[in-house]
Amino acid sequence: MSNISLTHIFILSSTMLVLMISSIYLTLLTKRLEKERWLFYSSIILLVVMMVLSQSFADYDYYRLVHKERFFSSFITFMSLEDIYVILVVLLLAQVYIANMYRLKKKVYMPDQVIYEGFNHFPEGICFADKSGMPMLVNHQMQNIIYNLFCVPMVNMNELKQRFKQGQIVEGCSVMDMGEYYIVHVFEEVYSIRYLTLNNITEVTATKITQEYHLLQELEITNQKLIETNQRLKDFNQKVEQYVREKEILEAKIKVHDDIGRSLLAFRSYLNKTTKDRNELLKLWNQSIHLMKDERQEQENLDNYQHVIKMAKRLGVHLEVNGKQPSHKNARRILSLLLLESLTNTVRHAHGDCIYADIVEQAGSYCIKVSNNGIQPTKPIQEKGGLLNLRKMIELHHGSMEIKQKPNFTIHVHLMKE
Repeated sequence: MSNISLTHIFILSSTMLVLMISSIYLTLLTKRLEKERWLFYSSIILLVVMMVLSQSFADYDYYRLVHKERFFSSFITFMSLEDIYVILVVLLLAQVYIANMYRLKKKVYMPDQVIYEGFNHFPEGICFADKSGMPMLVNHQMQNIIYNLFCVPMVNMNELKQRFKQGQIVEGCSVMDMGEYYIVHVFEEVYSIRYLTLNNITEVTATKITQEYHLLQELEITNQKLIETNQRLKDFNQKVEQYVREKEILEAKIKVHDDIGRSLLAFRSYLNKTTKDRNELLKLWNQSIHLMKDERQEQENLDNYQHVIKMAKRLGVHLEVNGKQPSHKNARRILSLLLLESLTNTVRHAHGDCIYADIVEQAGSYCIKVSNNGIQPTKPIQEKGGLLNLRKMIELHHGSMEIKQKPNFTIHVHLMKE
């Protein structure tokens, strides 16, 4: 190496200086990894080797100037320039390797203090206790929950568990034993507290479930409302079935009453007439007989109202209707039943020959008033037979009926438009 130039000496010295600075920085970094001490020791060894080589270059330069050999210059006196560059490359690769290992170990390395701080700031309450119940590790959240529940710090987990079971907590809080866990109300917050024992170590966790608990309560209220609604629908279905049965029975009663009454009235009219039409009378009685036998028979192609007009004409009764007839099917049908019942009562009881009907259409209903020119009743009217069936029919369709005897016998009916 005696023929090395000053330029090479300068380049080698500068390179070693840079490597030494980076090695010092790397040594300071690896010192933080307490569990990876081998990286720190490797950095120190690398730094020492660089210091020796750097001092060797300095002594060699001094040797060239004063021709006096020094201790460190003897290391490189017998080395070629290529050997020195190879050593520098090896040192550089060693630095790169240590730096890369530091980067990898730093990602997985976590000091004990960092773990403890993370444990304390964990949002859930956590406690570890031994077999006797003495706490081994408790975070701040669990300490706060226990203190808010019992106004005492965490001392013995077994004692606190007994308090949970007995419900010995401060006012404003509550504990529900769910078997495998406890639901704890700590003022406005709700927690789920669970116990897990493994190898004589008990782990207690307190998870905040305030939002989930309130959602569960809302779901239970909704389910209860659905159960009540379902029960009401079942009751309504039963009432509908009962309504249909009553309607069918009532319609049958009204039909039997009207047909037999019509036949009797026709027979009475037949007896009072000088010119007697036996064929018409026989037709009415045949219809009544078939009805009593529950046999179906084809009817004339007439609606109920036209049937009433035809019946009044047969009995010699004048029917005077003022107002527009209802366009709704149910209201029109009930009007026909009302006129037919009035026709029967007028001929049978009042001995009249004229019926007056006034129809007033309102926004959502019809008001109907029916009277006659017959003898006015002197005693209170007892609703039975046709009048009673008529009232039931009207009320089934959400209407109302009122009978007035003064000043004249009048039936007032109020029908809803459906």
